[in-house]
Amino acid sequence: MDKYDFSLEDILTSAVVAEAFVNLINNPDNHFSWNKMKLVMIDKGSEFKGDFEKLLKKHKIKNQKVNSKNTIGFVERSNQTLCEKLFKTQDAQELILPFPQRSRVWQINLPIVYALLNDTIT
Repeated sequence: MDKYDFSLEDILTSAVVAEAFVNLINNPDNHFSWNKMKLVMIDKGSEFKGDFEKLLKKHKIKNQKVNSKNTIGFVERSNQTLCEKLFKTQDAQELILPFPQRSRVWQINLPIVYALLNDTIT
């Protein structure tokens, strides 16, 4: 194995995921908060164990591991729908920005998209 060989497991550790989660929640420009979050649905990946589990326990957030393929499919499809709804405007916004700048318009639109999805008949 040379110095450029690595796997996703080398990068996506529990500590890395926990730190990213903290950064997301503590970012003042987003609409997430510790006191509003009650449940996180995850798969059984090792990146959601250890430090990540401790973090959720510390903030009294339930950690629900999905077991069935149907539930995993539901979570993946929900994530795909969110991405489809959020990133069209994200991409359009970034097209008009100077190169290194990145838009965070998806964070503004997230509550709107959630409200629309919650009102949609499935």
